[in-house]
Amino acid sequence: MAEIRWNQPVMARDQQWLFFSPDDMVSPDHSVRIVNAVLDEVDWAEWEQRYMPTRRGQPPLHPSLLAKALLYGLMRGLRSSRELEEATRERMDFMWLLEGRTIDHSSFAHFRVRFQELLEDLNRVIADIVC
Repeated sequence: MAEIRWNQPVMARDQQWLFFSPDDMVSPDHSVRIVNAVLDEVDWAEWEQRYMPTRRGQPPLHPSLLAKALLYGLMRGLRSSRELEEATRERMDFMWLLEGRTIDHSSFAHFRVRFQELLEDLNRVIADIVC
């Protein structure tokens, strides 16, 4: 199987941005950091295997990014794909989590359908840890 080339961050979390970096704007004890740290420990191999390598178009977003945004959004009461899309463009916690990437609502919706079972399992794990 050919190696998949994943989409890269738009900006580093510690990059200066109008005198502040996204890392400066999210407090050290913010829940987004906890979600990110917990989900960084997940083995994403099963998720990655569901992607077919392609050389056309933009590189895909790694499944961990979409899962992190979806699960963190649920914790924050953002249930709709359109609310999540807006959060990726306007909320500093989501900008920090996604390292400046924005995700459109249709990508969230397709991802939910494609990975429903795995997301449900992951949601149970993170709820036990974070709550």
